Amino acid sequence: MSGDEKSFRQESGMKIHRIRLRGPWQYDWEPELTESSDASVVESVADRSQVCTQSGTAKLPANWQSLFGEVSGRARFRRRFHKPTHLETSEQVVLIFEQLGGNANVKLNNKRLGSIPNSEQTAEFDISRLMEPMNQIELELTVDVKSTPASHAGLWNPVILEIRDPNR
Repeated sequence: MSGDEKSFRQESGMKIHRIRLRGPWQYDWEPELTESSDASVVESVADRSQVCTQSGTAKLPANWQSLFGEVSGRARFRRRFHKPTHLETSEQVVLIFEQLGGNANVKLNNKRLGSIPNSEQTAEFDISRLMEPMNQIELELTVDVKSTPASHAGLWNPVILEIRDPNR
């Protein structure tokens, strides 16, 4: 997993191991079609999501503006990771999103974990019992640049896998 950074810390008597999922994430981006969009293109395609979908790889964390400019839309970011090894039965694995700008939906292995409204910016999900040997996180981020400026939207901190052991 290139781009991953590991750290250890003690918090309230609990041992915590953090893995930051920096680096390459795959994405599909669908800009919002507005009245100013090319109407002839929109009319000729039944599925509007096929009009301008762009795919690529992005190094996260990053802000929306650096990835997609000043354009509203929806991006689906995906990242694969291996299940951490040598987990004790008492350990909990938590997926953490910090400083998120936009409305988000989160999935792990195509199972919905939950939503993160723009007003929250931070969320965590216990994925201890949902992990498989190989996993995929999907973060669907929707940004309306009228309500959230593109310079404030995006994923400002790395996504974190945190392993907590309350017995240590």
